[in-house]
Amino acid sequence: MRYIITLLLLCMSVSASQRYVAQSAGTFLGGSNCYGQTAITISTWNSTAESPGDITWVCGTITVAANGQGLTYSWSGSSGNPLVLNFDTGAIIQSTYFYGSVNNGCTGVSCGGGVNIAGQSYITVDGQNTGIIQNTANGSSLANQQSSIGMFIGKGVSTVSDHILVKNLTIQNIYINSSDETVAVPGQGTADLQLGSEVTNIELCNNTFIGAHAGIDGQLTGSTVANGPTTCTDTQAASGINIYNNSLSDHAWHMHMGGGGSVNIYNNTMTGWSNWFYPGGNPYHLDGIIANGDGGLGLSQTLYIYRNYIHGDYVAPVSGSPTGFVYCTYGSSGDGSSTSCYVFDNLFVGEGRTVDNGSAIQFGNPTVSNLLGPYYYYNNTFINFGYHFYIFGMNVAQPLTYENNIFVGGSGDLTYYIAQNQNIAFNTIIPDYNLYWGPAGYPQGNGWNIGTGPTRASTFAAWQVLNGGTCPSGGGYDCHGLFSDPKLSGSYTLQAGSPAIQSGTNLTSLCSTIPALCYDKAGNARPSTGAWDIGAYQYIYMGTLNGTMKVQGSVTIK
Repeated sequence: MRYIITLLLLCMSVSASQRYVAQSAGTFLGGSNCYGQTAITISTWNSTAESPGDITWVCGTITVAANGQGLTYSWSGSSGNPLVLNFDTGAIIQSTYFYGSVNNGCTGVSCGGGVNIAGQSYITVDGQNTGIIQNTANGSSLANQQSSIGMFIGKGVSTVSDHILVKNLTIQNIYINSSDETVAVPGQGTADLQLGSEVTNIELCNNTFIGAHAGIDGQLTGSTVANGPTTCTDTQAASGINIYNNSLSDHAWHMHMGGGGSVNIYNNTMTGWSNWFYPGGNPYHLDGIIANGDGGLGLSQTLYIYRNYIHGDYVAPVSGSPTGFVYCTYGSSGDGSSTSCYVFDNLFVGEGRTVDNGSAIQFGNPTVSNLLGPYYYYNNTFINFGYHFYIFGMNVAQPLTYENNIFVGGSGDLTYYIAQNQNIAFNTIIPDYNLYWGPAGYPQGNGWNIGTGPTRASTFAAWQVLNGGTCPSGGGYDCHGLFSDPKLSGSYTLQAGSPAIQSGTNLTSLCSTIPALCYDKAGNARPSTGAWDIGAYQYIYMGTLNGTMKVQGSVTIK
């Protein structure tokens, strides 16, 4: 009998309340999980205390007043019993424009958004694949041109937000910009999701972000975890900062990362900058991922950027300020901020004007108090860029190491595999085992340029000895590299006969600290011994034996 009573008490201790939030109070007659339930309004919900394990359902379409704020969390869950916010089938939280701005440095519960989480812990927001947070009338050609954010996760008055999971949610139309915009950057203060000051242990997965100056704008405090979850099935946020399996489009910056510690960004797709072009010059500063540490606190940030697909055209037709699909830099000169980036197993594809004029990777110019790097680029595939690497400057003590990458040039003779706008020390860059190729008629393009005068090479052979070394054993550049057609498929995987197959160096020794590096973009394991393939994808050998298909190595088809 004693055991039965104990079991009943344990069940009671984890019992959860369920609440249903709708535009109007009363019986809700729509959706699926909400159907027939007694709903309360947002204002009632915001003043109702919650306990760990409680579940709230968003029911139907809820419209918040212009410049208002939606659901506001004032309570936390606990480890193993997070507070849960589920969106019922087709549920929407919307406003003509939500309150909030990425430029106001806001902390506390009054920072805006359709959902606001400030200084709370262990909260899970699940859009259930149909949930939406949106503005309905904010943009260049719409009724309002206001700063706004779709969702806020940030610091409270004295506490930071910790263990917050957002998944399966769409945040859209926070600012619909137009390339015909003629007034000064009205969309600058907008973001789909703002991660405010010092948030930690954040997991964002399987979300769609569309239409704002920034898709995800973050000031983060990450842990040293360098390998996040692979499937978006967690019920509460995993340790670390993990941003993965998201789709981002129609932003000037798809992701802006600031703060300190480590951040994992992986398996995301990013594209679409054209609505943020600006006639007669572009003050929007276009990027895929831009990272700058935190100057206010003098923090350095380490980013692990892997298995992403970033593609498209981010070069304005007249003029503009595109920087890079990945841009690792600092906040302000002299503020002590810096970044170090590990970039591996990504696919970067330039389109349109980016083929001749855009940069895949750009690096900021370090100062005495902003020592950027070190930087590591492994097993990426770069397709069609005017500048694959563009460097403002590198400090001698902060090297750029890049190995096992494929570089395929753009059209005409405008391709630079690496370009530098000032002379740099030769030992600052450490390239090897890379494969280069250029367009028909201009196979080597403008080549390799790390300064002026004698620091420029227009042929691969000249590149190998540009630093005064010799190959194969005299300390030259890319002594184990290749200049050859990589023979890629239409999806940029290696085809049979590709010279990239088994021509790379084995980087297994790095996998103890960067476990994700030992898998290719599709998640296939790279060999623990022997040569790796060059590029983002490991070649999969397939054949038949006695009528049965045989596959060498583990394989994931994506």
